[in-house]
Amino acid sequence: MARKRHDPPSTPADGRRPWLEVENKSEERAYCWVNPNDEMTGRPMYEAMGWETEMQRADGPRTRMRSKSEGGEIGQGGMVLMSRPLSEHLEDWRSGQAKVDVFEQRIFKTGNYDDPMRGQGFSVAVDPKESAPFARRQTQEADHG
Repeated sequence: MARKRHDPPSTPADGRRPWLEVENKSEERAYCWVNPNDEMTGRPMYEAMGWETEMQRADGPRTRMRSKSEGGEIGQGGMVLMSRPLSEHLEDWRSGQAKVDVFEQRIFKTGNYDDPMRGQGFSVAVDPKESAPFARRQTQEADHG
């Protein structure tokens, strides 16, 4: 007699686990999970950008696996929940996207880089006005042999 097949539970399509979902979120704040132990890209960096650590309170955000104690940090799986005003978050995103758009247009305009993801070939032509000091130094060293 064949054994009944046992498949593991499905993972959500977006890869998120239900225990990391945040309930009772404010519509006026942006939320993210942050590693409190990473000094380079963790809590110190987010605090410098204006994010605040969310504390457990009766009327505040919570996870499905919430703790019963109030006043402590909201954490799950070694991560800490942080938030900041949504208006600030969107303004930072728009500002960053505007910088990327300008940079991208400059690249396409000067022809320094072609983007194979957009059906363009790769070009090694470099505009000397935009090359890095390192590239100029290498050229000078090659000229002096």
